[in-house]
Amino acid sequence: MNQPMPLGEDVALFIDWENFKISLATGHRTPNVSALKEEVANHGRVVVAKAYADWVTRAPELRGASQFINDPPALYAAGIEPVYVPTRLALGSNSSRTTRVKNSVDVKMTADCIEIAHPYPNLGTYVLVSGDSDFIHVINALRTMGKRVIIIGVSWATSRRFADTVDALILYDQDIDTVVPEEPAAATGTGARAPSEPPPATGGRGPDRPSAPAGKQDLAAIIS
Repeated sequence: MNQPMPLGEDVALFIDWENFKISLATGHRTPNVSALKEEVANHGRVVVAKAYADWVTRAPELRGASQFINDPPALYAAGIEPVYVPTRLALGSNSSRTTRVKNSVDVKMTADCIEIAHPYPNLGTYVLVSGDSDFIHVINALRTMGKRVIIIGVSWATSRRFADTVDALILYDQDIDTVVPEEPAAATGTGARAPSEPPPATGGRGPDRPSAPAGKQDLAAIIS
């Protein structure tokens, strides 16, 4: 389903950083910003690159130094603009209690995609990094404008509904930042074989997806 990229096509990159980082954390992985940016650059000249998160609020899914507040410097170094989206609001002007704002990152990222699509016709490809199926609506809107839409998601946390709605689906942990399993230890002198390393944790992923071939994931394999 992947189509050849027109020469010189410009690319817009939008990262749902909260979804992306927390999804990787459930599999004991961390984002590799350089590898992600390199993959996106394969699809054209990246002229817009933004990552969305509440950089100051602690996420219970993340531990210690892995909180979002430490991420903006690495994103800036990779040429990606961190966009602050508050996910908690105070209950009343004088209250110390807060409430979570549901889907605030999704709403801001969707609005920016549509806002940029109209005045910049040179942006022919949109790369959205998220596994959240809530982005299906903006994907459909961008494609009606003639845009090519690519989703990059984590295999165990990406909606299968994307397979029928995008031009290409890339699985970050299988196609971009793969982990090569260690070789089993050599047999001991007594003839007993040392146990091999266990596979990486998947954070309770669903049924295994088919292994990705070299390059991009074949959408037909995803939905088969």
